[in-house]
Amino acid sequence: MRLPDFLIIGERRSGTTNLAKWLEAHPEIYIAPQVDKAFFLDKAVVGTRKWFDGQVDASKWEKEHNLSDYANYFE
Repeated sequence: MRLPDFLIIGERRSGTTNLAKWLEAHPEIYIAPQVDKAFFLDKAVVGTRKWFDGQVDASKWEKEHNLSDYANYFE
């Protein structure tokens, strides 16, 4: 299995879903069915302002996220 060659990253309501749909029309591009993965977000940060205070522990994120988990999204 191949991992993605690109990521579409954008703020909510910025047109990323439409961009994904336009790219999906190309015969050589595969777009995963679930487009909003939130894989790169730390659960401790979502809905909080902890990142402002520098309280998020990056090593914890690295323990909970790994390449095989990411690859599972694309099976």
